[in-house]
Amino acid sequence: MKKLYFAVLLPAVLSCLAACAVPVCQHRWEEATCLHPQVCTLCGAERGDPIPHHPEPDDGNCRTPGLYMNCGQVAQPSVSHTGGRATCTERAVCALCKKAYGPLAAHDFQGGFCQTCGSAELSQGLSFQLAEWGD
Repeated sequence: MKKLYFAVLLPAVLSCLAACAVPVCQHRWEEATCLHPQVCTLCGAERGDPIPHHPEPDDGNCRTPGLYMNCGQVAQPSVSHTGGRATCTERAVCALCKKAYGPLAAHDFQGGFCQTCGSAELSQGLSFQLAEWGD
C-alpha cells in the first residue's frame, strides 16, 4: 500500500510543483548607458555596470562644454588651454587647439626699452617744479 501511495502521490506532487513554479524570465536586455547597466525590458533585472561617458569630439577651443553622446548630459571640458607663451604683443597659443588664449604678457624692459616690441620705458617717480620768474 505504501508503494501505491508513493507511486500515485509522487507524480501528482511533482506535476503540482512544476505548474506552481515561478517561470524563468527569458531576458531581453536593453543596452547599458552611462546612467544605468543593462536592464531586462521584461522583468527589470539589471546586469553589468554602466558604461563610461563618451563626450562629443572637442570643438577646438578646449573650453566649450559639449554633450555626452550616450546620455545627452552636459559634459564639462576636461582640460583648458595649455602651453604657449604670451608676449606683450601676442597672446599665448594653445598646444592642443592652436588658438590664442589668455592676456598679453607685461613688457620685458631692459636698458629702458622692451626687448619684444621696442617700446620705451616710461620714467616713474619724477616730479617737476615750475620755475618762478621774478620781476
